[in-house]
Amino acid sequence: MPQKDRILKYMEDHGSITQREAIYLGCYRLSARMFDMRAEGIPIITDMIEVKSTDGATARIASYRLGEGYKQYVAEKTK
Repeated sequence: MPQKDRILKYMEDHGSITQREAIYLGCYRLSARMFDMRAEGIPIITDMIEVKSTDGATARIASYRLGEGYKQYVAEKTK
């Protein structure tokens, strides 16, 4: 299964995805995949979230989720 499909399925099942989660799907350049999907017309929303880093400091990372219109995108692609 292509990375794009694995990422989309993960977001459908879990609501959002971060780089850490994407690594478990074999994707090491999540932002590049999001760029590609947006170029295809898939509505992707980026939220910046705060997490604790391994040294206890706060870090901000991107969390991606499917935007409004995704179901319409899927319906048009499956016609």
